Amino acid sequence: MALDSAVGWLFYFQAMISCCNCLIKPDYNVAFSLLFYYLWKAEKTKENVRRILWLNVGLILFDVVWILVSIYMWGQSTDSEAMSLEGIAGAKKVVVYTSFVNVLLKAVTVIMLFARKSKEAQTACNSKIGSVRQM
Repeated sequence: MALDSAVGWLFYFQAMISCCNCLIKPDYNVAFSLLFYYLWKAEKTKENVRRILWLNVGLILFDVVWILVSIYMWGQSTDSEAMSLEGIAGAKKVVVYTSFVNVLLKAVTVIMLFARKSKEAQTACNSKIGSVRQM
């Protein structure tokens, strides 16, 4: 199924972006993305899909809070701190931007998982209707 393959690739790309972000910040998204990728490839049970879906929603919230806090905190510095951190200002911007891209990828993943879940529910409903009609 194309949707299943796309979701797997989204987890993979999230892990790669998170690995790059680890140069500036410790990124918990690496571990979660790899866990989700493993769960997705190993077994796509309804329970696993539900867990992945709701954990992704929670991680989106954490990421949004982190982005907002980091924009504020990295913008607030004294003159001496500003001079010492001047060299990594560009890297900080890249991390914030890539974190935002990661949030967008997670949002797309959540939408795809909801679509998969509703498609499964529709299929189950249609099969029940079909079995009732045959009686």
